[in-house]
Amino acid sequence: MTEPANDSINPPDGPVAVCRHPPDVLANVRELKEYALIELEQDGRAKRPLVPYDSIDVDIPLGDRSVDPAHA
Repeated sequence: MTEPANDSINPPDGPVAVCRHPPDVLANVRELKEYALIELEQDGRAKRPLVPYDSIDVDIPLGDRSVDPAHA
């Protein structure tokens, strides 16, 4: 992973509205935090997600689907 950037996941122009069900977004944010891909910073009563990296490289194999993911 690259050096920490301590930047918010929001773009420079401010937060972007997404057309997703809020509980789904919250579940995704919690999962990203569990994987240590984001941090949550207290912002008043809310928590603001921060991405402490300039980039994240992801490698997802698209090969043999017959392999049990639990044993991969």
